[in-house]
Amino acid sequence: MASPPVKEPTARPATPGRHFAVAALLARKGRYARALAALERARARGACTAADALDLEARIHAQRGELLRAEAAWSEVLRLAPGDGRALAGLAELGRIRRPRRWPWLAAGALLAALALGATALARSIRVEALRAREEAAVAGSRLEAALAEAGRERAAAEAEAAARLEALAAELRTVRSELAATAATAAAAPTAAQLERELRRLSAEHRAALARVAAELRRREEAEAAARREARPAEADGAR
Repeated sequence: MASPPVKEPTARPATPGRHFAVAALLARKGRYARALAALERARARGACTAADALDLEARIHAQRGELLRAEAAWSEVLRLAPGDGRALAGLAELGRIRRPRRWPWLAAGALLAALALGATALARSIRVEALRAREEAAVAGSRLEAALAEAGRERAAAEAEAAARLEALAAELRTVRSELAATAATAAAAPTAAQLERELRRLSAEHRAALARVAAELRRREEAEAAARREARPAEADGAR
């Protein structure tokens, strides 16, 4: 299914090549002063080669009837690019115009026709270059989107890994805190040295008291046995008698 035509925005930032295309278009429409101004802007922005700019300038001068200026511009083109077909054709046409002719207007018409054909070819080449630049821009845009998507995936993976590490550290910290709390509770429940000493003293006192009671009981029993033996001696003596 064919995609709908894309509408060009009414206002868009000027690209360097656009100035040269505008200059060629203005020249074809006969707006020579504005064409020369646009050509100067294209030169200032490096939108075209020196040979292309001089060729278009020569065509504009020729269309305005300024043949000497046109000749000077095409001669400069040949100096920069020897054998340039456009400059050779333009200078040849100027030579034919300068030769006495029976119908000079035919020569001027032929020159204008040649210039128009050259301008048409130039405009066609500019359109081709513009389409190529647009395709390259679209490819670059898709590559940029892919790179941004890949960077986003890598960032998401890095964030997930960092979150997992933080969670593991938090769990380890909770475990350490629990162990510290258990140790503190155990330490709080264990008796201190003073408590152990007091308990030892208490047990020692109870032990001494128990020993004292046992000793007293033993003395009481010994005294009772001694008293019983004393009482038994007279009875044994009486029986012996």
